[in-house]
Amino acid sequence: MKKYNERGNAVIFILITIALLAALAMVVTRSSDDTTSAGDRERARVEASELMRFSKGVEQAVKTMSMRGVSENDLSFDVSYLSGYTNAGCTVDDCKVFNVAGGGLSFDGQSAAQSWSIFGDHAVQDIGSASPDLVMQAKVGKSLCMEINRILSIPNAASDAPADDISATSAFTGSFTAAGGDGIIGNDSADFAGKSAGCRKDGTDYYFYHVLIAR
Repeated sequence: MKKYNERGNAVIFILITIALLAALAMVVTRSSDDTTSAGDRERARVEASELMRFSKGVEQAVKTMSMRGVSENDLSFDVSYLSGYTNAGCTVDDCKVFNVAGGGLSFDGQSAAQSWSIFGDHAVQDIGSASPDLVMQAKVGKSLCMEINRILSIPNAASDAPADDISATSAFTGSFTAAGGDGIIGNDSADFAGKSAGCRKDGTDYYFYHVLIAR
């Protein structure tokens, strides 16, 4: 009888050990997941801050150039990283945003952005008049887009950024001709109305926008 009791106790001990190991594994896994999530969130916050700082720097450069007498129609965003931005109205370096003599900025594209565009054929709802604004836009990932909105106090949905589709944009080369179709940011989602910067979902893509000149 004693041997049977010892065997029974051993089985119970083994089962308890297995249960404790399983519980420990769950705790470690949960802790690892929480750490990964916190790390991803912090990385998104850093990238969001970099994007917003860069676009704000471009806005400030444009304002400074305007104060020096450069016309908004003569602004040139021509740079090796972007194609199709040559402005025929800009014949000297003084009107080039990404030039030491002009805006004094360099443009490395910012690694967090998948692509950039600058256009003057769309308006932002309740920003300036109904005329097209000068807008800088970056294609980004979903998590980065949502983090940008958190920083800017723009409400996200439960698990996505607000949807706001617009028609195709054209590279700015000096003209502010309104685009056909949906040429307004913020008319689909009121969350962007009156916001000079934000991040919207367009189809399956995500775009951070920043108004350089409100017109």
